[in-house]
Amino acid sequence: FDREALAALDENRTEEADDLLAELQHSNSDTAAIARQARVRYERGRLAEDRIDYAAAKDHFIRAAQLAPENEDYLFKAQSLANKAGDYALGLRYAQDLLELAKRDGEDHPSTATSYNNVAYNLNAQGRYAEAEPLYRKGLEIRERVLGPDHPSTAASYNNVAYNLNAQGRYAEAEPYLRKAVEIVERRLGLDHPDSQLYRRNLEILKQRLRDEE
Repeated sequence: FDREALAALDENRTEEADDLLAELQHSNSDTAAIARQARVRYERGRLAEDRIDYAAAKDHFIRAAQLAPENEDYLFKAQSLANKAGDYALGLRYAQDLLELAKRDGEDHPSTATSYNNVAYNLNAQGRYAEAEPLYRKGLEIRERVLGPDHPSTAASYNNVAYNLNAQGRYAEAEPYLRKAVEIVERRLGLDHPDSQLYRRNLEILKQRLRDEE
């Protein structure tokens, strides 16, 4: 990777860095051209994201992921910016790629649980709730086994399952999952933690929906 461009990035000389990266983007003179182009696109995506130019950032990150489809950083950014743009179908593709990479570390790994949740999130965002449900449950199962039933990340998975069931109108089934999430974060993180407040609000909304059904 070009030393001048790296130095400009490290020193936060963003305009100069972007110009240098743009020059590199059109250079194919070395044997590592593809990897270099991917890195250039990724760095330009980061600069565009810092400028809050999300459309340009999305284009750069997607191209980086296309050029280096096994680079987790590039895939994650492509997924994130696709989601930010509301393109959940595209985000799903990258989330699925990340899940396949995570599985190489084995099913019993926190990153695998996170990847299951990310795929489920993209399905959920498209209204594909029935498809998302088993993936959210898989993420919960892994976190319970690997991190333990009282871990805050496990609580997040309880909340995710509840959110999915709630979206399907299965309020009575969702309630115990959400109660468990609230119980864990209030005990482990405290009543004033943002997660405690968020899950408590979710529970109150769910309880109101249950009362409305009576």
